[in-house]
Amino acid sequence: MSGRLGKWLFVLFLVLLALYSSYPPVRVALKKARVVYKSADDPQEAKEHGVNPGEIYLVEEKEALSRFLPLAPGERSEEVEITWREGRDGAVEVVRKEMVHATGRIKLGLDLAGGTELLYELKLREGQKSRDVVDETIKILGQRIDPQNVKEFRIQPMGSNRILIQVPRAGRGEVERLKDRLVRMGLLEFKLAMPRGDYPTEYEKAEKGQDVIGADGKKYEKVYMDDDESKPFYLVREGEPAITGEYLERVNPARDERGRPAVGFRFDIRGRRTFASVTERNRGWLLAIILDEVLKSAPVIQTRIGGTGIIEGDFTSDEVDELVTILRAGSLPVDLELRQESTVDPELGRDSIRSGL
Repeated sequence: MSGRLGKWLFVLFLVLLALYSSYPPVRVALKKARVVYKSADDPQEAKEHGVNPGEIYLVEEKEALSRFLPLAPGERSEEVEITWREGRDGAVEVVRKEMVHATGRIKLGLDLAGGTELLYELKLREGQKSRDVVDETIKILGQRIDPQNVKEFRIQPMGSNRILIQVPRAGRGEVERLKDRLVRMGLLEFKLAMPRGDYPTEYEKAEKGQDVIGADGKKYEKVYMDDDESKPFYLVREGEPAITGEYLERVNPARDERGRPAVGFRFDIRGRRTFASVTERNRGWLLAIILDEVLKSAPVIQTRIGGTGIIEGDFTSDEVDELVTILRAGSLPVDLELRQESTVDPELGRDSIRSGL
């Protein structure tokens, strides 16, 4: 009798161990919080909240969800989203959203978890080897999809020139942002541009639609800031860039001199040498910073630059985060074309799980 009881206790232990190791079976939200800050641009407002003019103060702190799962052995994933909003009066509002999830122990497919499936075709160029390009593209896209290694996704080759991406539990807004992030080349270029004050005749020629040839014998093209003809244009040297994002060592969110969102960067050793040499020899000229063939800024080279700087532009904080993710992953070796997109509603997956239970 005692032997049979011991056997049943052992079986019960195995069952409980199996249940414990698979708990929670799917991802569970543990915490959702929202904190709002606001800048005190008015002296009276700053005095009321005990801060200096221009500093931010706490407006609201709200915890929408707090759940404790003491027996869950699974990993926790933390997601923080920070949004900067500038009002008409110039005041800045900062919204911080924090979410903590217990990672599900059972990896559900799209049919149960819901999500989106994207099929991309690679536009190979002449001379490119299909296998090498596919492998490199998969690596870069994986870093763009999940730079912090906290999301569940699947990316795999389909044939010789297609890639399939499956992203569970992705909402429509997240999918649209992801699609934009995936297809961007992420090509960062630095080119020299003529300073307007030193070359007024050349700028007048460009205004009239005439070709501009510099004293160096190089051709200079008329390029509008942000590709917007309502903004100023610059005469940018055609041909190979002085340096590219290939030599980037670090990319991070930053702020410009006026406190606006910007992208900070630092080159590696080779890049720093090249960048220092270019800026040393071209003081007084403009350094055109071009991202995906769009001119973002053209600061004056005032001194020799050792290899760090910022990319200014009319960016939001979300756009800066996107650019940082793209530049960190590196530029794509080919263009991508979306061939097929399919979405499974998470509600269908939940109904399937309930039916199975």
